Amino acid sequence: MYTQLIQSPVKCTQATKTVSRSGLLLLLLVCAVSVQALPPYRVTVKNNSGLNRIEELVILKRAFLQKKIKELSTKNFVLIKHQGQPLVVQYDDLNNDGIWDEAVFLYTFKPFETVNFAVVVSDKPAAIKAVVKAHVRHKHKLNDNSFGENVITDTMPYNNQPTDFTRQKLPPYLTEGPAWENDKVGFRKYFDVRNANDLWGKTTDKMVMDFVGANPDSVYHHLSWWGMDILKVGRSLGAGAIALRIPLKDRKKDTLLRLGNNTRKIIYHSLADGPVRAMFTITYSDCNVAAGIEPVTVVEKISIWGGQYFYKNEVEIKNAPNGTELVTGIPDFYNCSVDVVQKKSFALLYSFGRQSEHNDTLTLAVMAPSKNFIKVNKAQEEYSDISNAYLFHQSMESGIPVTYSFFSLWQLTDKQFADKQKVRIFLEQQADLMQSPLSIK
Repeated sequence: MYTQLIQSPVKCTQATKTVSRSGLLLLLLVCAVSVQALPPYRVTVKNNSGLNRIEELVILKRAFLQKKIKELSTKNFVLIKHQGQPLVVQYDDLNNDGIWDEAVFLYTFKPFETVNFAVVVSDKPAAIKAVVKAHVRHKHKLNDNSFGENVITDTMPYNNQPTDFTRQKLPPYLTEGPAWENDKVGFRKYFDVRNANDLWGKTTDKMVMDFVGANPDSVYHHLSWWGMDILKVGRSLGAGAIALRIPLKDRKKDTLLRLGNNTRKIIYHSLADGPVRAMFTITYSDCNVAAGIEPVTVVEKISIWGGQYFYKNEVEIKNAPNGTELVTGIPDFYNCSVDVVQKKSFALLYSFGRQSEHNDTLTLAVMAPSKNFIKVNKAQEEYSDISNAYLFHQSMESGIPVTYSFFSLWQLTDKQFADKQKVRIFLEQQADLMQSPLSIK
Protein backbone atom coordinates (compact mmCIF):
# COMPACT_ATOMS: atom_id res chain seq x y z
CA MET A 1 0.00 0.00 0.00
CA TYR A 2 1.24 3.48 -0.85
CA THR A 3 -0.75 6.56 0.04
CA GLN A 4 0.60 10.06 -0.43
CA LEU A 5 -0.89 13.51 -0.11
CA ILE A 6 -0.19 16.71 -1.93
CA GLN A 7 -0.99 20.32 -1.27
CA SER A 8 1.65 22.90 -2.16
CA PRO A 9 5.46 23.01 -2.61
CA VAL A 10 7.61 24.28 0.26
CA LYS A 11 11.26 24.42 1.22
CA CYS A 12 12.59 23.84 4.69
CA THR A 13 15.87 23.03 6.35
CA GLN A 14 14.83 19.82 8.03
CA ALA A 15 12.24 17.24 6.99
CA THR A 16 9.66 16.36 9.58
CA LYS A 17 6.77 13.95 9.65
CA THR A 18 3.89 13.92 12.12
CA VAL A 19 0.95 11.55 11.81
CA SER A 20 -2.11 11.66 14.04
CA ARG A 21 -3.86 8.29 13.80
CA SER A 22 -6.60 9.60 16.11
CA GLY A 23 -7.91 11.40 13.08
CA LEU A 24 -7.57 15.07 14.03
CA LEU A 25 -4.83 16.07 11.62
CA LEU A 26 -2.39 14.40 9.29
CA LEU A 27 0.69 16.57 8.79
CA LEU A 28 3.31 15.62 6.23
CA LEU A 29 6.19 17.97 5.56
CA VAL A 30 8.33 17.02 2.59
CA CYS A 31 11.20 19.37 1.88
CA ALA A 32 12.76 20.83 -1.24
CA VAL A 33 9.91 19.83 -3.52
CA SER A 34 10.50 20.88 -7.08
CA VAL A 35 7.82 21.47 -9.66
CA GLN A 36 8.89 20.71 -13.20
CA ALA A 37 9.12 23.71 -15.52
CA LEU A 38 6.12 22.64 -17.59
CA PRO A 39 2.91 24.48 -18.39
CA PRO A 40 -0.01 23.55 -16.13
CA TYR A 41 -2.34 20.98 -17.63
CA ARG A 42 -6.08 21.01 -17.20
CA VAL A 43 -8.63 18.43 -16.09
CA THR A 44 -12.29 19.31 -16.61
CA VAL A 45 -14.88 17.74 -14.33
CA LYS A 46 -18.64 18.12 -14.89
CA ASN A 47 -21.47 17.45 -12.47
CA ASN A 48 -24.12 15.74 -14.61
CA SER A 49 -26.78 16.01 -11.90
CA GLY A 50 -29.11 18.86 -11.02
CA LEU A 51 -28.20 18.34 -7.36
CA ASN A 52 -25.32 19.63 -5.29
CA ARG A 53 -22.58 17.04 -4.90
CA ILE A 54 -21.23 17.58 -1.39
CA GLU A 55 -17.61 16.42 -1.02
CA GLU A 56 -17.76 14.27 -4.13
CA LEU A 57 -14.88 11.87 -4.66
CA VAL A 58 -12.93 12.68 -7.83
CA ILE A 59 -10.74 9.83 -9.08
CA LEU A 60 -7.95 10.58 -11.55
CA LYS A 61 -6.43 7.35 -12.82
CA ARG A 62 -2.75 7.30 -13.72
CA ALA A 63 -3.54 5.94 -17.19
CA PHE A 64 -5.86 8.89 -17.84
CA LEU A 65 -3.29 11.42 -16.65
CA GLN A 66 -0.47 9.85 -18.65
CA LYS A 67 -2.47 10.22 -21.87
CA LYS A 68 -2.93 13.90 -21.07
CA ILE A 69 0.57 14.53 -19.69
CA LYS A 70 3.28 12.76 -21.67
CA GLU A 71 5.96 13.96 -19.22
CA LEU A 72 4.34 12.19 -16.25
CA SER A 73 6.66 9.36 -15.28
CA THR A 74 6.26 6.62 -12.71
CA LYS A 75 8.38 8.73 -10.33
CA ASN A 76 6.24 11.86 -10.66
CA PHE A 77 3.32 13.22 -8.69
CA VAL A 78 0.78 15.87 -9.59
CA LEU A 79 -0.44 18.99 -7.80
CA ILE A 80 -4.15 19.70 -8.26
CA LYS A 81 -5.29 23.32 -7.98
CA HIS A 82 -8.51 25.25 -8.45
CA GLN A 83 -8.32 28.99 -9.04
CA GLY A 84 -4.77 28.90 -7.78
CA GLN A 85 -5.63 27.14 -4.53
CA PRO A 86 -4.07 23.68 -3.95
CA LEU A 87 -6.35 20.78 -3.05
CA VAL A 88 -5.68 17.85 -0.74
CA VAL A 89 -4.79 14.92 -2.99
CA GLN A 90 -4.27 11.31 -1.95
CA TYR A 91 -2.23 8.87 -4.03
CA ASP A 92 -3.21 5.21 -3.85
CA ASP A 93 -1.12 2.27 -5.01
CA LEU A 94 -3.84 -0.32 -5.52
CA ASN A 95 -1.74 -3.15 -6.95
CA ASN A 96 1.16 -2.82 -4.50
CA ASP A 97 3.82 -2.26 -7.17
CA GLY A 98 5.23 0.90 -5.58
CA ILE A 99 3.63 3.21 -8.16
CA TRP A 100 0.44 5.10 -7.42
CA ASP A 101 -2.53 4.14 -9.60
CA GLU A 102 -5.10 6.76 -8.62
CA ALA A 103 -4.96 10.34 -7.38
CA VAL A 104 -8.15 11.18 -5.47
CA PHE A 105 -9.58 14.31 -3.91
CA LEU A 106 -12.88 15.71 -2.62
CA TYR A 107 -14.71 18.65 -4.15
CA THR A 108 -18.20 20.11 -3.76
CA PHE A 109 -19.96 20.74 -7.08
CA LYS A 110 -22.99 22.91 -7.74
CA PRO A 111 -25.82 21.53 -9.93
CA PHE A 112 -24.59 20.91 -13.50
CA GLU A 113 -21.36 22.73 -12.67
CA THR A 114 -18.26 22.29 -14.81
CA VAL A 115 -14.95 22.90 -13.01
CA ASN A 116 -11.48 23.21 -14.49
CA PHE A 117 -8.62 21.96 -12.32
CA ALA A 118 -5.00 22.83 -13.00
CA VAL A 119 -2.61 19.87 -12.91
CA VAL A 120 1.09 20.47 -12.35
CA VAL A 121 3.74 17.75 -12.53
CA SER A 122 5.97 17.50 -9.46
CA ASP A 123 8.88 15.21 -8.61
CA LYS A 124 7.87 14.87 -4.95
CA PRO A 125 4.86 15.34 -2.72
CA ALA A 126 4.75 18.70 -1.01
CA ALA A 127 3.70 20.13 2.35
CA ILE A 128 0.25 19.19 3.45
CA LYS A 129 -1.99 19.85 6.40
CA ALA A 130 -5.13 17.81 6.02
CA VAL A 131 -8.06 16.82 8.19
CA VAL A 132 -8.39 13.04 8.12
CA LYS A 133 -11.82 12.09 6.78
CA ALA A 134 -11.41 8.35 6.19
CA HIS A 135 -9.56 5.57 7.99
CA VAL A 136 -9.30 1.77 8.03
CA ARG A 137 -7.51 -0.27 10.66
CA HIS A 138 -6.93 -3.85 11.81
CA LYS A 139 -5.01 -4.51 15.04
CA HIS A 140 -3.98 -7.61 16.99
CA LYS A 141 -4.13 -7.92 20.76
CA LEU A 142 -0.70 -8.18 22.41
CA ASN A 143 0.30 -10.20 25.47
CA ASP A 144 -0.12 -7.17 27.76
CA ASN A 145 -3.75 -6.75 26.56
CA SER A 146 -2.90 -3.68 24.54
CA PHE A 147 -3.32 -3.61 20.76
CA GLY A 148 -0.42 -3.42 18.34
CA GLU A 149 0.20 -1.40 15.21
CA ASN A 150 -2.19 -1.29 12.30
CA VAL A 151 -1.48 -4.32 10.09
CA ILE A 152 -1.63 -4.20 6.30
CA THR A 153 -2.33 -7.88 5.62
CA ASP A 154 -3.72 -10.63 7.84
CA THR A 155 -5.00 -14.17 7.36
CA MET A 156 -7.85 -15.36 9.55
CA PRO A 157 -7.36 -18.71 11.32
CA TYR A 158 -9.40 -21.44 9.64
CA ASN A 159 -13.02 -21.42 10.87
CA ASN A 160 -12.11 -18.86 13.54
CA GLN A 161 -14.76 -18.86 16.26
CA PRO A 162 -16.30 -15.74 17.87
CA THR A 163 -14.83 -14.50 21.14
CA ASP A 164 -16.49 -15.81 24.30
CA PHE A 165 -16.70 -12.60 26.33
CA THR A 166 -17.78 -14.53 29.44
CA ARG A 167 -14.24 -15.95 29.53
CA GLN A 168 -12.12 -13.07 28.25
CA LYS A 169 -12.63 -9.33 28.21
CA LEU A 170 -10.86 -8.54 24.97
CA PRO A 171 -11.00 -10.24 21.56
CA PRO A 172 -7.87 -11.23 19.58
CA TYR A 173 -8.46 -8.24 17.28
CA LEU A 174 -9.50 -4.74 18.24
CA THR A 175 -13.33 -4.72 18.09
CA GLU A 176 -13.18 -8.27 16.69
CA GLY A 177 -11.77 -7.38 13.27
CA PRO A 178 -11.14 -4.66 10.68
CA ALA A 179 -12.93 -1.35 11.16
CA TRP A 180 -13.45 1.45 8.69
CA GLU A 181 -14.90 4.93 9.15
CA ASN A 182 -15.25 8.41 7.77
CA ASP A 183 -16.37 11.69 9.34
CA LYS A 184 -20.03 10.56 9.33
CA VAL A 185 -20.24 6.86 10.15
CA GLY A 186 -18.18 3.78 10.99
CA PHE A 187 -18.31 0.00 10.44
CA ARG A 188 -16.52 -3.14 11.57
CA LYS A 189 -16.29 -6.72 10.34
CA TYR A 190 -16.32 -9.80 12.55
CA PHE A 191 -13.10 -11.58 11.51
CA ASP A 192 -14.52 -15.02 12.34
CA VAL A 193 -17.06 -17.51 10.97
CA ARG A 194 -19.93 -15.04 11.46
CA ASN A 195 -18.41 -12.69 8.87
CA ALA A 196 -21.06 -10.04 9.61
CA ASN A 197 -20.65 -6.27 9.52
CA ASP A 198 -21.49 -4.13 12.52
CA LEU A 199 -22.25 -0.43 12.67
CA TRP A 200 -20.91 2.53 14.62
CA GLY A 201 -23.13 5.56 15.01
CA LYS A 202 -20.96 8.68 15.20
CA THR A 203 -21.63 12.04 16.81
CA THR A 204 -18.19 13.41 15.95
CA ASP A 205 -16.32 13.95 12.69
CA LYS A 206 -13.05 12.75 14.28
CA MET A 207 -11.52 9.34 13.58
CA VAL A 208 -12.12 7.17 16.66
CA MET A 209 -11.68 3.53 15.66
CA ASP A 210 -8.08 3.31 16.92
CA PHE A 211 -9.19 3.58 20.55
CA VAL A 212 -12.81 2.41 20.63
CA GLY A 213 -12.88 -1.05 22.20
CA ALA A 214 -9.28 -0.98 23.44
CA ASN A 215 -10.37 -0.52 27.06
CA PRO A 216 -12.88 -3.15 28.28
CA ASP A 217 -14.03 -0.80 31.03
CA SER A 218 -15.32 1.62 28.38
CA VAL A 219 -18.32 -0.14 26.84
CA TYR A 220 -19.00 0.89 23.26
CA HIS A 221 -22.59 -0.32 23.51
CA HIS A 222 -23.25 2.76 25.67
CA LEU A 223 -23.50 6.26 24.26
CA SER A 224 -20.25 8.20 24.56
CA TRP A 225 -19.04 11.59 23.32
CA TRP A 226 -18.10 10.01 19.95
CA GLY A 227 -21.19 7.80 19.52
CA MET A 228 -21.74 4.06 20.07
CA ASP A 229 -22.35 0.65 18.52
CA ILE A 230 -25.94 1.07 17.33
CA LEU A 231 -26.77 -2.16 15.47
CA LYS A 232 -28.21 -5.45 16.62
CA VAL A 233 -26.64 -8.06 14.34
CA GLY A 234 -27.61 -11.48 15.75
CA ARG A 235 -27.68 -14.07 12.95
CA SER A 236 -28.34 -11.52 10.23
CA LEU A 237 -25.64 -10.25 7.87
CA GLY A 238 -25.57 -7.00 9.81
CA ALA A 239 -24.59 -3.85 7.95
CA GLY A 240 -24.32 -5.23 4.43
CA ALA A 241 -22.04 -8.28 4.74
CA ILE A 242 -22.13 -10.78 1.88
CA ALA A 243 -23.45 -14.27 1.28
CA LEU A 244 -23.89 -16.44 -1.82
CA ARG A 245 -26.87 -18.29 -3.19
CA ILE A 246 -25.71 -21.04 -5.54
CA PRO A 247 -28.33 -23.40 -7.06
CA LEU A 248 -27.94 -27.13 -6.51
CA LYS A 249 -29.01 -29.69 -9.06
CA ASP A 250 -31.60 -31.31 -6.82
CA ARG A 251 -33.04 -27.88 -5.77
CA LYS A 252 -34.28 -29.53 -2.57
CA LYS A 253 -32.79 -27.02 -0.19
CA ASP A 254 -31.84 -23.39 0.02
CA THR A 255 -28.16 -22.83 -0.80
CA LEU A 256 -27.73 -19.52 0.97
CA LEU A 257 -24.14 -19.59 2.21
CA ARG A 258 -22.59 -17.21 4.72
CA LEU A 259 -18.98 -16.53 3.69
CA GLY A 260 -16.74 -17.38 6.63
CA ASN A 261 -17.30 -21.10 7.19
CA ASN A 262 -15.41 -23.81 5.28
CA THR A 263 -13.16 -21.40 3.41
CA ARG A 264 -9.52 -22.35 2.96
CA LYS A 265 -8.20 -18.83 3.54
CA ILE A 266 -9.76 -15.50 4.41
CA ILE A 267 -7.31 -12.67 3.88
CA TYR A 268 -7.62 -9.00 4.83
CA HIS A 269 -5.51 -6.48 2.92
CA SER A 270 -5.47 -2.70 3.35
CA LEU A 271 -5.15 -0.75 0.09
CA ALA A 272 -5.50 2.89 1.20
CA ASP A 273 -5.79 4.67 4.52
CA GLY A 274 -6.93 8.27 4.28
CA PRO A 275 -7.08 11.15 4.67
CA VAL A 276 -9.48 11.29 1.71
CA ARG A 277 -10.38 7.64 1.13
CA ALA A 278 -9.89 4.30 2.88
CA MET A 279 -10.03 0.98 1.03
CA PHE A 280 -9.41 -2.69 1.77
CA THR A 281 -10.13 -6.14 0.40
CA ILE A 282 -11.31 -9.39 1.96
CA THR A 283 -10.45 -12.47 -0.11
CA TYR A 284 -12.38 -15.69 0.54
CA SER A 285 -10.13 -18.23 -1.14
CA ASP A 286 -11.52 -21.66 -2.09
CA CYS A 287 -14.88 -21.51 -0.39
CA ASN A 288 -16.52 -24.95 -0.30
CA VAL A 289 -20.10 -24.43 -1.42
CA ALA A 290 -21.46 -27.95 -1.57
CA ALA A 291 -20.49 -31.49 -2.53
CA GLY A 292 -19.91 -31.82 -6.25
CA ILE A 293 -19.43 -28.09 -6.84
CA GLU A 294 -15.97 -26.66 -7.44
CA PRO A 295 -14.86 -24.26 -4.66
CA VAL A 296 -15.30 -20.55 -5.44
CA THR A 297 -13.11 -17.59 -4.57
CA VAL A 298 -14.72 -14.26 -3.73
CA VAL A 299 -13.07 -10.86 -3.29
CA GLU A 300 -14.88 -7.91 -1.78
CA LYS A 301 -13.30 -4.47 -2.10
CA ILE A 302 -14.74 -2.00 0.40
CA SER A 303 -14.13 1.73 0.17
CA ILE A 304 -15.27 4.73 2.18
CA TRP A 305 -14.46 8.42 1.76
CA GLY A 306 -15.14 11.69 3.48
CA GLY A 307 -18.51 13.41 3.64
CA GLN A 308 -20.75 10.41 2.85
CA TYR A 309 -23.14 8.21 4.82
CA PHE A 310 -22.29 4.95 3.05
CA TYR A 311 -19.52 2.58 2.11
CA LYS A 312 -19.21 1.03 -1.34
CA ASN A 313 -18.55 -2.66 -1.90
CA GLU A 314 -17.31 -4.13 -5.19
CA VAL A 315 -17.53 -7.94 -5.21
CA GLU A 316 -16.01 -10.35 -7.71
CA ILE A 317 -16.26 -14.13 -7.88
CA LYS A 318 -14.20 -16.82 -9.61
CA ASN A 319 -15.57 -20.21 -10.69
CA ALA A 320 -19.16 -19.08 -10.24
CA PRO A 321 -21.69 -21.76 -11.20
CA ASN A 322 -24.54 -20.61 -13.44
CA GLY A 323 -27.24 -18.86 -11.47
CA THR A 324 -24.99 -17.66 -8.65
CA GLU A 325 -26.42 -14.73 -6.71
CA LEU A 326 -24.68 -12.21 -4.47
CA VAL A 327 -26.76 -11.65 -1.35
CA THR A 328 -26.51 -8.83 1.19
CA GLY A 329 -29.16 -7.15 3.29
CA ILE A 330 -30.35 -5.35 6.40
CA PRO A 331 -31.32 -6.73 9.83
CA ASP A 332 -34.97 -7.31 10.76
CA PHE A 333 -35.38 -7.24 14.55
CA TYR A 334 -37.77 -4.38 15.25
CA ASN A 335 -41.11 -3.06 14.04
CA CYS A 336 -39.75 -0.83 11.29
CA SER A 337 -41.15 0.23 7.97
CA VAL A 338 -39.40 -1.51 5.08
CA ASP A 339 -39.56 -0.29 1.49
CA VAL A 340 -38.20 -1.55 -1.83
CA VAL A 341 -37.80 0.92 -4.67
CA GLN A 342 -36.96 -0.37 -8.14
CA LYS A 343 -36.46 2.01 -11.03
CA LYS A 344 -34.81 1.78 -14.42
CA SER A 345 -31.34 2.64 -13.16
CA PHE A 346 -31.25 1.59 -9.50
CA ALA A 347 -32.76 -0.65 -6.83
CA LEU A 348 -33.11 0.33 -3.18
CA LEU A 349 -33.99 -1.56 0.01
CA TYR A 350 -34.33 0.45 3.20
CA SER A 351 -35.81 0.29 6.68
CA PHE A 352 -36.82 3.18 8.92
CA GLY A 353 -37.72 3.19 12.59
CA ARG A 354 -36.52 2.88 16.17
CA GLN A 355 -34.00 0.16 15.49
CA SER A 356 -30.81 1.58 16.94
CA GLU A 357 -29.45 0.13 20.17
CA HIS A 358 -29.98 3.62 21.62
CA ASN A 359 -33.71 3.15 20.93
CA ASP A 360 -33.89 6.00 18.47
CA THR A 361 -34.35 6.38 14.74
CA LEU A 362 -32.00 4.62 12.35
CA THR A 363 -32.31 4.02 8.63
CA LEU A 364 -30.43 1.14 6.99
CA ALA A 365 -30.28 0.91 3.21
CA VAL A 366 -28.77 -1.08 0.36
CA MET A 367 -28.56 0.63 -3.03
CA ALA A 368 -27.28 -0.89 -6.29
CA PRO A 369 -27.51 -0.49 -10.06
CA SER A 370 -30.68 -2.16 -11.31
CA LYS A 371 -28.90 -4.18 -14.02
CA ASN A 372 -27.96 -6.93 -11.54
CA PHE A 373 -30.92 -6.65 -9.16
CA ILE A 374 -33.09 -9.76 -8.81
CA LYS A 375 -35.32 -9.49 -5.74
CA VAL A 376 -35.71 -8.77 -2.03
CA ASN A 377 -36.98 -11.47 0.32
CA LYS A 378 -36.91 -12.35 4.01
CA ALA A 379 -34.37 -14.87 5.27
CA GLN A 380 -35.87 -18.28 5.99
CA GLU A 381 -34.26 -19.55 9.16
CA GLU A 382 -35.00 -23.21 8.53
CA TYR A 383 -32.86 -23.23 5.37
CA SER A 384 -29.79 -21.29 6.47
CA ASP A 385 -27.85 -19.97 9.47
CA ILE A 386 -28.81 -16.47 8.26
CA SER A 387 -31.98 -15.16 9.88
CA ASN A 388 -33.69 -11.94 10.98
CA ALA A 389 -32.84 -10.23 7.72
CA TYR A 390 -34.22 -8.76 4.55
CA LEU A 391 -32.04 -10.07 1.73
CA PHE A 392 -31.05 -8.14 -1.39
CA HIS A 393 -30.18 -10.44 -4.33
CA GLN A 394 -27.98 -9.57 -7.32
CA SER A 395 -26.89 -11.74 -10.25
CA MET A 396 -23.19 -12.63 -10.59
CA GLU A 397 -20.86 -13.94 -13.28
CA SER A 398 -17.23 -15.01 -12.94
CA GLY A 399 -14.80 -12.13 -13.31
CA ILE A 400 -17.43 -9.38 -13.51
CA PRO A 401 -17.62 -7.11 -10.42
CA VAL A 402 -20.98 -6.46 -8.77
CA THR A 403 -21.36 -3.30 -6.69
CA TYR A 404 -23.66 -1.94 -4.01
CA SER A 405 -23.60 0.79 -1.38
CA PHE A 406 -24.68 0.41 2.25
CA PHE A 407 -26.13 3.46 4.03
CA SER A 408 -26.48 4.26 7.73
CA LEU A 409 -28.59 7.32 8.64
CA TRP A 410 -28.79 7.85 12.43
CA GLN A 411 -30.72 10.70 13.96
CA LEU A 412 -27.94 11.58 16.41
CA THR A 413 -25.54 12.05 13.50
CA ASP A 414 -27.98 14.34 11.69
CA LYS A 415 -31.41 15.26 13.07
CA GLN A 416 -32.99 15.24 9.59
CA PHE A 417 -32.75 11.45 9.68
CA ALA A 418 -35.47 11.32 12.33
CA ASP A 419 -38.01 12.28 9.63
CA LYS A 420 -39.05 9.49 7.24
CA GLN A 421 -39.97 11.84 4.41
CA LYS A 422 -36.60 13.58 4.60
CA VAL A 423 -34.87 10.20 4.64
CA ARG A 424 -36.75 9.11 1.51
CA ILE A 425 -35.80 12.34 -0.27
CA PHE A 426 -32.17 11.95 0.80
CA LEU A 427 -31.94 8.38 -0.49
CA GLU A 428 -33.59 9.24 -3.80
CA GLN A 429 -31.13 12.10 -4.22
CA GLN A 430 -28.27 9.71 -3.53
CA ALA A 431 -29.65 7.39 -6.20
CA ASP A 432 -29.80 10.30 -8.65
CA LEU A 433 -26.17 11.14 -7.95
CA MET A 434 -25.08 7.53 -8.41
CA GLN A 435 -26.84 7.21 -11.77
CA SER A 436 -25.38 10.55 -12.97
CA PRO A 437 -21.64 10.13 -12.38
CA LEU A 438 -19.08 12.86 -12.96
CA SER A 439 -17.65 13.39 -16.42
CA ILE A 440 -13.87 13.79 -16.39
CA LYS A 441 -11.94 15.05 -19.43
